[in-house]
Amino acid sequence: MPAMTPEERDAFLARPWVASLVSPRPGGAPHVTPVWYAWHDGRCIVWTDAVTAKARHLARDPRVALCIATHEEPYRYVVVRGGGHHRRAGRLGRGHQRALLR
Repeated sequence: MPAMTPEERDAFLARPWVASLVSPRPGGAPHVTPVWYAWHDGRCIVWTDAVTAKARHLARDPRVALCIATHEEPYRYVVVRGGGHHRRAGRLGRGHQRALLR
C-alpha cells in the first residue's frame, strides 16, 4: 500500500474512526485500549477519565502510540508514535483529562 500524502493523512484522520491507544504498563507490557480521538493542528487529542489505566500510564510514562485503521478493504491506517501529556479539561467536567499526542 502506498504511503499517504500529508493531505491524505489529514483527511483520513479527520474522520471519526475508533483508534487503539497503546501505553506501557508499569512492567513494560503494552496496554491497548480503544479510544475516540480528534485530529487537531497535527495532534491527536484523546479524552479519558483521570482514574483510567491509560491516564495513569500516561502520567507515569509519556510514551504512547495510537493506531487508526479501517476495517474494510482497501485497508488503510496511520500510526502516531511519540510522547503525550495530560491536562485537565475543565469544560469536560471534573476528573476528565485530555491527552495530547504529538
